[in-house]
Amino acid sequence: MRKKLFFYKKVCVCARKSVLLHAKISVIMHIQKHILGLAGVIAVLCGCKQQNENITTQYPTWPEEQVFTIDTVDCSDLCCVPANAITVHEAIAIGKTLPSGTSTEETYYIKGLVKSFNTSKHEEGIRDYGNGCWYMQDSPNSSVDFYCFQTLGLNGDKFTSLDQIQVGDFVVVASKIYNYNGTIETMSKGASHVVCSSNDMLYPMREVDYYSELFTNGIDHWSVQVKKGSVAQVWGANTSASGVTSAQAQVDGEQGAYPETEVWLVSPVYDLAKFHPDTIWLSFQTAYVFSKETSKNVQDYLRMKITTDGVNWTDIEIPNFNTGKTLRYTSNVINISNYISERTQIAFSYGSASDFAPRWNVTDIYLYEIKRARNCE
Repeated sequence: MRKKLFFYKKVCVCARKSVLLHAKISVIMHIQKHILGLAGVIAVLCGCKQQNENITTQYPTWPEEQVFTIDTVDCSDLCCVPANAITVHEAIAIGKTLPSGTSTEETYYIKGLVKSFNTSKHEEGIRDYGNGCWYMQDSPNSSVDFYCFQTLGLNGDKFTSLDQIQVGDFVVVASKIYNYNGTIETMSKGASHVVCSSNDMLYPMREVDYYSELFTNGIDHWSVQVKKGSVAQVWGANTSASGVTSAQAQVDGEQGAYPETEVWLVSPVYDLAKFHPDTIWLSFQTAYVFSKETSKNVQDYLRMKITTDGVNWTDIEIPNFNTGKTLRYTSNVINISNYISERTQIAFSYGSASDFAPRWNVTDIYLYEIKRARNCE
């Protein structure tokens, strides 16, 4: 789901694609090969990213009105930034009150932008220990740095590659604040970790289910529409049949009994637009079985349809069908991103002929989006 962003005057000029819900503005951003989430957009707005091998990465110099800091956005609405997260300036101020060689008793959430890396220690740390060494700042033009020393990745997991954290990323780190001979930094040896990051490489993929149907309570909230033929041959619920699940929608046919039949099982209206998804996937399980042999092509008779207005329906090919006389379920996953609307519906259209009338079962229907997981503490 898209998150709101609050902008301060103009945007910066290094661009990649993201959709801003409230402003309805498309900003094209290109950073290496990864598509950042909205938090990634913030990181880029805060500084055009350059991946250099040395420690002297330079940010572009912008007029003051074009400098974006983490305080110009609603950080609580990004990747679950803790409400009590402090800035780099605040962390430095706390650290300077400590005697050298001591740390705070309290663990802080410290938010900022990745400025640069302590290259040799960073590369060695990620390679050998799964922790990294980088400098954070509040804005691209800030001269105040906070050192994240031997810091682990998300949830305290080890980093597995260098590209999981990059210059320009917006990050939140959990750590006690330590004064090391005047250098204010995190606790070392994995005693600090990332809570939130705009770098998609740090987050695993996950499925977000928006609608699902297992037919465990029947098919009463779906509609059955007889388009052609006998009303005796209709969709019903089978809550005890064997297969991939104990419940499914089912229609039975008998060759020769109901020639030229077409009966639809139509879903409720799904409002997919309200989730503002990038991509919507439809998955389901299906199986059919014949009482008699047939030479007909099953895909000519067992079809899936989709609509965005309840009037105009489009055939969508079902990619996987079982074969033979055994009722064996197959999985199907279909990209339906072209049919995202406030009135999306799907239908399973069963057709029969004098020499084609199988039993058809459908179940385990999910409409979902694949998103980057975000961590909230």
